[in-house]
Amino acid sequence: MSGRVAGKRVLITGGAGGLGQAMAWMMAREGARLAISDVDGAAAERLAQAINDEIADAAVAYAHDVRCDEDWARVVEVAARDLGGLSVLVNNAGVGGPLAFAEDDTVENWQRQFEINLRSVMLGCKHAMPHLRAAAPAAIVNISSLAGLVAAPGMGAYNATKAGVWMYTKTVALEAAKNDWNVRCNSVHPVFIKTPILDPFIAMAGGDQDKAHERLARELESELAGNHSSEFADMLAWVNSKFDRVLRSSAMGAVFGSGREATSDQLPRDHSVLLPAEITSAVDDLTRARGVTVSTVMQFAWAVLLSRITGQRTVVFGETVSGRPADLDGVETMVGLFINTLPAVADVDPGARAADVLEEMDPDDAADLLHELPDSQQELLLERMEPEDAEDVRRLLEYEEGTAGSLMTPVPVILPPEATVAEAMATIRQQEISPALASLVIVARPPLETPTGRFLGVVHFQRLLRYPPPEAIGNIMDKDLEPVSDLAPIAHVTRELATYNLTCIPVVNEQDRVVGAVSVDDLLDHILPDDWRAMDLDDAETRPAT
Repeated sequence: MSGRVAGKRVLITGGAGGLGQAMAWMMAREGARLAISDVDGAAAERLAQAINDEIADAAVAYAHDVRCDEDWARVVEVAARDLGGLSVLVNNAGVGGPLAFAEDDTVENWQRQFEINLRSVMLGCKHAMPHLRAAAPAAIVNISSLAGLVAAPGMGAYNATKAGVWMYTKTVALEAAKNDWNVRCNSVHPVFIKTPILDPFIAMAGGDQDKAHERLARELESELAGNHSSEFADMLAWVNSKFDRVLRSSAMGAVFGSGREATSDQLPRDHSVLLPAEITSAVDDLTRARGVTVSTVMQFAWAVLLSRITGQRTVVFGETVSGRPADLDGVETMVGLFINTLPAVADVDPGARAADVLEEMDPDDAADLLHELPDSQQELLLERMEPEDAEDVRRLLEYEEGTAGSLMTPVPVILPPEATVAEAMATIRQQEISPALASLVIVARPPLETPTGRFLGVVHFQRLLRYPPPEAIGNIMDKDLEPVSDLAPIAHVTRELATYNLTCIPVVNEQDRVVGAVSVDDLLDHILPDDWRAMDLDDAETRPAT
């Protein structure tokens, strides 16, 4: 089915009525598969059935008490199972309470609103995040309120909990960005919509809805949405249709340099630079490693240059874009020049360190770079890295040059035998995993961080395509493929890959624990001449093989 959110797998809490119901209908009609949860399980079931009557197999439903940690764990797991993964979480469940000034308010009122409005958002993010990371790019949308931004008398608990949703959302967004999870997290702050949350306000106005709305609008200095839940749902569908296109911050990499500010007499006039072959090759390597284009790298280099010249951390420059926007109705029949210049804004941190750059690199690439430095400089940079990142690089540096351990990737795709085909497919679908590594899922006992528990076998990507999503990969894994030792010479690794026509092979230590994997990309980087990109083809054909 086509639509703005086609292919998305969405869990909506508090989805049986009001805003949740409107969102569920909109997301289903725009191509998503839905898991609808609500404390009123019967109402959720009726809504799912109504949606399925219009759009076959679009929705499932579960009874769900969002206050309960165990209920969250259950609902997220069954939703991911039933939908074949989870790519969007909408934390919509919420309640209001009686209007009460501070001296009349109760602990019970605060506790109820805290548990449903705020703690449930934390529990949702906690339990859904592993599934969202596996399905990345993914999104979390937390429904806050205008009341989380603007206070009003008698609404202490509601104001506080909805403000908490806003700030907690920012925290989760920063965590995801810092760790390059490719999971976007946003809070949405609608004005008041006609849902049961407005009942206390209407009651205080003697049952007069218009009077209640007028009072709220006056208190909050805002116009009310009235019965516009459908418009809000439409906005939510639009938001989630766009997050796949957002340029991930990690793609831009980290910047390091002297941090020296320039002065006006240093402003350039007309200056051309021809990059030597080794720098051109390094840029090409960077683009492949980070999954970005050469244009992105050069734009970021330009941003750094502008920052150094102007002494400004935030810089803006023009970026030319062209092409017909696919989501514009009738664009294919329009006549005209579809070109524009848009402002590109870059925040360049002059205090970023070389260690930050190493943390952004794949561990094997970072180890290759450190190999070129004296031991003293190696240790200095490793000490400034995050301990977890430095540990992977240190392990690689311990291996002798020319061994499988020295060229392997220490973070291949590793899953336990009880993982399902659906989980495996979601994992290898992640954009940051190279095609070579994605071709092979390594099966091992926990722990799954290298070095893992005992190596059990592998599952090839093609085999995953032949089995249903709920099938455990332990039932279909290949137990005959022998991994290579981390001390094996490169010649042996090359022979194994060539003999069995593999693009990736597991690497184990003497305890039969997985320590990494060697991909054909890793191997080619080591067996090709250093200057192979700059070589003339005729020259390459006459050069003896190494």
